[in-house]
Amino acid sequence: MVGTSYKDHWLTPIEAGVVVVGSLVGFAVIWFILYIQTRDDLTDIYSIVRKQIAGTWQVKYATSPNYGDVKDRIVNCDIQEDTVRKLEMRFSIVQNPLFSPQGPNVVKDIALRMTKTGYKMFYYFETERVLADDIVTLLPVDDPNRRGIQIETLGMVEFDRPLKKTDKVQLMTGKWYYLNGNMMRLMKLLELADHAKLLNQPFTPIAFNDVPVSQIHFDADMGSITFAYQGQK
Repeated sequence: MVGTSYKDHWLTPIEAGVVVVGSLVGFAVIWFILYIQTRDDLTDIYSIVRKQIAGTWQVKYATSPNYGDVKDRIVNCDIQEDTVRKLEMRFSIVQNPLFSPQGPNVVKDIALRMTKTGYKMFYYFETERVLADDIVTLLPVDDPNRRGIQIETLGMVEFDRPLKKTDKVQLMTGKWYYLNGNMMRLMKLLELADHAKLLNQPFTPIAFNDVPVSQIHFDADMGSITFAYQGQK
């Protein structure tokens, strides 16, 4: 068993609550933007922009060094207009080291906003993901989270609109966020397991909700994200 004292480094429930509430205020503003954008008329000024970002994209998620040595993750994403001319994103999830294989993640909560230098796109996704088998073994047999954890993701990217209406956007860059703290706990759980392995000591399973989240790890900002255009499907 790895013996480590976290007394001086971990947030108390009250402190963690304050951090969460503070973060949610900022995201509430973003959700207001999402609400306004999704009720716009179908012939709004963004109709051309939606067509310019439609297509197949290669998406690279880079994780902040605060979460340890996590390799960049690359997934494919298809962006199209649905039957009512609203954007829809389909992420193909394969060979994910954290979660078991599943079908594509379909994102429908998407909004566009014009900025002084170009455009921003926001997207929000919520689902339950089944943990990979080797991660499940790190949790007690009676932990309900062995069946899966709830994930809330927010992405924000910026891009320049091509001058010609028929041209396509080639690159979108920005940030990605996890909103409910579960990914922070998952990252810390893996860090504790790796530490035990490094010391050649057995790892004692720990309940997912009891995984300590330090001030370093308690951050919704997971890192950078890059969309690179690959062409039409």
